[in-house]
Amino acid sequence: MIKYLTFFLLFGLPFIVLPFGASPFEIPKVFLAEITIILLTLIWIFQKNHTWKSFSLKEWWPFAVLILLGLTHLIFLNTPTTFFGNTFRLQGVFLLWNLLIFAYLALPVKTNKIPFYLPLLALVGLVGSSFLVSGNEVSRGVGTLGEPNSLAAAGIFLWSFLFFSQSKLIWRLIGPILALALVFASGSRSGLVALGLQIFFLFLIKFIKLSHLKSLITTLCLLILSWSLSLIEGGGWFENRAEIWQTAALSGLESPLLGHGLGNIEQSLKETSQLLNNNIRYQYVDSAHNFLLDYWVQGGIVGIAVIIWLLGQTFKKFSSQRKNLEAASLIGLLTMMSFNPMSVVILIYFWWLIGQGLVKKEEVYLYDASDPRS
Repeated sequence: MIKYLTFFLLFGLPFIVLPFGASPFEIPKVFLAEITIILLTLIWIFQKNHTWKSFSLKEWWPFAVLILLGLTHLIFLNTPTTFFGNTFRLQGVFLLWNLLIFAYLALPVKTNKIPFYLPLLALVGLVGSSFLVSGNEVSRGVGTLGEPNSLAAAGIFLWSFLFFSQSKLIWRLIGPILALALVFASGSRSGLVALGLQIFFLFLIKFIKLSHLKSLITTLCLLILSWSLSLIEGGGWFENRAEIWQTAALSGLESPLLGHGLGNIEQSLKETSQLLNNNIRYQYVDSAHNFLLDYWVQGGIVGIAVIIWLLGQTFKKFSSQRKNLEAASLIGLLTMMSFNPMSVVILIYFWWLIGQGLVKKEEVYLYDASDPRS
């Protein structure tokens, strides 16, 4: 059962759209994701064959730090948005705790245990939804994700599953084609950069025959260099990414150790923008449009250090075990998360990959993933 619920979160959650809440696209997804993870937890607790053998503070201490950080924020920096987040995203302490639990419980669901037709159906469904669902105010496709860049990010994550599957060549080639279709339908420039970096990473490994580690380092350096695009491009009056990044960087300096509190980024950016007297003070901005800056503002040095350490350990494992699928998927997600706020769907993908990178021994399982009762 845990395996199938994990499949639902990875491949079914993107299609949940219900007409309630501040956002019919995002709010139902968050609610259902949290309910599903709570159900996963209860099933794991009450099943007879679970074990704590895979849990070691040596690998999992960052999760404990994030849980304690959230608890500290709830006690000392509590606002109406700290626990559940704002009404549009619901990305507060409670969601983060759920994502950490999911990353741990979903450990045995490896990429080689995922049938290729699941990502195929998800990709086809997302491409179809980009045409069936009305686009945003500038006619960019939003699909069932409700936001162009999140739609592109879903394709960026999913196509690698097909490309590295053991299916026929035609199905493997359909993956990047469908991902490219989603990028163009959404009009996502960051999606195009993400897809380009993924293909570049695979090109270095397959054709240049560069080592996995060197290919990874080279691609990540290009990813970091790509951040300069937003600074060079500048932007208009509304949601100028360079201006948002500057505001977020300075906002974090006002509370550098523990940050302003998980879920409190909206208020923090507003207060800093007023001090800087820039255009952000006239806009509704609830994200730094960069996941590292998000953690810097909300969690300070502690928060951003934990995230960087987690990424380092995850890429280290993917490199040592030559996990090209996982590495390519994470490279793509990091690129998308470097420029945009993301849906809970993308956060599910991100934390699932982080969980895959923390257990060093592949033979260690929380439960028997081949057992239908699991």
